[in-house]
Formats: sequence, C-alpha cells, structure tokens
Amino acid sequence: MIQERAMLVKLNISQWTGRKKDNKITKETHAFYGAADASGYYSKALIPREAVKPISQVVSTARTFHYENTLPWGDNGERLLPSKTIWNTPGRCMSLPISSMTRYGSS
Repeated sequence: MIQERAMLVKLNISQWTGRKKDNKITKETHAFYGAADASGYYSKALIPREAVKPISQVVSTARTFHYENTLPWGDNGERLLPSKTIWNTPGRCMSLPISSMTRYGSS
C-alpha cells in the first residue's frame, strides 16, 4: 500500500521582506502620470536589503531541500515524500542553516 511507502507533505513558508507599500507616493505617481490604480505601486525599504538576505537564503535552501526530496502529487501543492527518503535523511531538515543568521544590528 502507498501509505506504507510514502507520506504527503506540503511546504508553506511566510517571509517578511522588510518592505512596505508607500501609499502616498503611489497615489501621487498615478495622479501625475494618469495611471490606473492597478497599474503598480511603490514600496519603501524599512531596513537594508542586506539585513533580510540571510533569511531569504534560509527560505531558498528550505524550498530547494523540499523540492529535491519530494515528488509532485496533488493539485493543491501536496508532494509525495517517499519513506526511504524519510529514514535515509534523519534530521537533515533541522540542519538547515538557520543558525547562520545574525540579528540585524549586531556585528
């Protein structure tokens, strides 16, 4: 039976980007150029991009690990994780480079 050989997994990662939509500049620009409201928006960086880069790298590593160790399966993002992968890679998911991140502002 397939239940004995694999399990379904789904990865869901939310990530703060350090950016915020600038409503004032967006409205001013749309008005100045006569652009439609849905034509785009402007955002501002709340912290330097380099401060968010370590988080982005961990997210990228986690996604790559997930896609390399699973197979496409469902229509809603579920993927098949073969049982041989589960038992041959114990703790690999927990060893992602989260410890390499540094707190913003600390040197």
